[in-house]
Amino acid sequence: MSGTWRALVLSGGGAKGEFQLGALECVRDRTDWEFDFLTGVSVGALNVAILAQQDRLQGGVSKLTVLWDSIRGNRDVYTGGSVAIGALLSLFTRSRLARDSIYNSEPIARLIDRHVKWPDFKHGFSVGVTSLTDGMPYTITNLKSVLEAGSHGGRTLALHLESGTAGSIPDKIASFVLASASMPLLFPPVEIYGHKFVDGGVRDVTPLSSAFDAAKAAADAGWHGEMEILIISTAPSALPVNTAKDLDSGREIIGRSLEIMIHEILENDVSLASTLNELASVQHRFIRVPVRHVRPDTDLGLETLDFNDLEGRRRVRRLGYAAMEKQLEADQMAA
Repeated sequence: MSGTWRALVLSGGGAKGEFQLGALECVRDRTDWEFDFLTGVSVGALNVAILAQQDRLQGGVSKLTVLWDSIRGNRDVYTGGSVAIGALLSLFTRSRLARDSIYNSEPIARLIDRHVKWPDFKHGFSVGVTSLTDGMPYTITNLKSVLEAGSHGGRTLALHLESGTAGSIPDKIASFVLASASMPLLFPPVEIYGHKFVDGGVRDVTPLSSAFDAAKAAADAGWHGEMEILIISTAPSALPVNTAKDLDSGREIIGRSLEIMIHEILENDVSLASTLNELASVQHRFIRVPVRHVRPDTDLGLETLDFNDLEGRRRVRRLGYAAMEKQLEADQMAA
């Protein structure tokens, strides 16, 4: 440990989650950093869930590498859908009965069930989900202070950390992680305690808020040392311009739509970080925490749902490593 309290924030991005893995491999190789709190949405939710179950970052990155290397194609994440007939037609069965998603998420659900176990969590973490039932965001966490900080009005489900009754987070943790990675229309909602949950980015665009809540809880508990938050996102500062030819299939249109949504979530997150740090100087509820942001310089050139492109994924992982390395070198020069 370096004597600094650190939080890790991971955005969404589907197959581009390899960028986050590459960046974390660099952190493992080039620093002595450990993370006290980890939070994410979508694919970032899966990544932080794996990392938070290991004592040290080195072990977490190793586990995450094994998981990503086990994903050899789309079939290991989802099945179904048909670009040939158009994505919208995939929402109906042959009998014309409506379906709730284009793709079937059973493969990723099985993977999460195998790798996410509540008793194995060693660090504080959170993932975000959205209830289609009451329209509210919910914070799924193992820290009571963060859970209480995220309990705003309007929710019709009371979440808690005790096992055995409705609302228990420990009893349904794998399902909640799956829900955080379930983008509406593409993947089916996850039914938990009478609610249908989907990706947290739909309603609560900021996993960063949980990181600030965790930082304040640490300060309230007596932490007086340095603090910082590391964001690793998969979208560049500006999205590339696509031509009409680039968007002539259902898969390309869906992938582009995801990129736009993820980019908007990310920009709101970064703006929120600045706002929270400004509010910290005038409101006791907030705490000022420096934020380090690592992201690609340009578009990664990998479709959000294209897990079949193994070489593209490895390239994106290398780009993540290089981006983190560049950030660390810049920090060293500035010191």
